[in-house]
Amino acid sequence: AHYIQQGLRIAGDVSSGGSSVGNITVSAIPADPDLPTMTTTTAGDGGYEFDNLPPADYTIEFSDTTGAYPTRYYNGSPGGTSDPDAATVISQAAGSTSANFEYPKYTTLTVRVSNKAGTPLNGVNVTAQPITNGSPDPTIDDASATPVGGSTGAYRLFYLLQGQSYALQFTPSGASL
Repeated sequence: AHYIQQGLRIAGDVSSGGSSVGNITVSAIPADPDLPTMTTTTAGDGGYEFDNLPPADYTIEFSDTTGAYPTRYYNGSPGGTSDPDAATVISQAAGSTSANFEYPKYTTLTVRVSNKAGTPLNGVNVTAQPITNGSPDPTIDDASATPVGGSTGAYRLFYLLQGQSYALQFTPSGASL
């Protein structure tokens, strides 16, 4: 059972696409700056728990040191939020609550940027903006590309939601298109 009670216990499961995700760092961040942030790691079955937390209001953060998943905050919906200010605060007065978290399925995209002559361009900012029903979707985070390396003009976009449409934007940063 997943619940919160006095002598606070926060517990839950982390998954992605219905499969358990182990080795995710879970932090219980108290609203009171005088209290310490408590951290644990999900087990192989995706489970985590905090026992005997000092009574307080907490924000729950999920992070992955391997980089396979982005840092997210619990807000009660699949995928959570990237904005800690938009996270659901788990309160000492909440009684019984669930702090399960479902990472969405992500994919990676590699693009090459070149000029009309085919010469690779480096120093280009590449951004993927989510599009829903033909319009930008502010409820989904934009993705920024990381240069792959060398002078190949290749850029890699991480954490793109599978099945989501994106508009790619190319902005010169020391390179002319």
